[in-house]
Amino acid sequence: MSAVKLLELLRWRHCGEVFVPECKIGSAGSRVMDAFALLPTWSPLTAIGYEIKVSRSDWTSDQKFYNYLSCCHLLYIVAPKGIVNKGELPDGIGLLEPIGQGAGTRLVMRVKAVRQKVDHAKLIRVLTYVLMW
Repeated sequence: MSAVKLLELLRWRHCGEVFVPECKIGSAGSRVMDAFALLPTWSPLTAIGYEIKVSRSDWTSDQKFYNYLSCCHLLYIVAPKGIVNKGELPDGIGLLEPIGQGAGTRLVMRVKAVRQKVDHAKLIRVLTYVLMW
């Protein structure tokens, strides 16, 4: 399954909500989350970061998602079944996998993310990027 297809499923999951693919976490040259969503609620304010993984080697060799923990309340890895084993997930990070015919028709939560405290200055930088986007 391609990253484009997984991103499409995320976009569908957040239909009607703020959804930004390839969302920077700061100014020029900063890291880029594969996707960012802001839920339409104040109680509580909820920012969600997503990191897409499409191969086992991508999962085992790339740990940049740790940089995103401080700028979102929830962080999910999005990957086809078999790419990420539940026991390999760092504490608090969730896992979404596609299910359905062919390349998948929707995402299901295999591991629920635990709400984290954010660094408000970092979250404001992300939200500023979202407004500029």
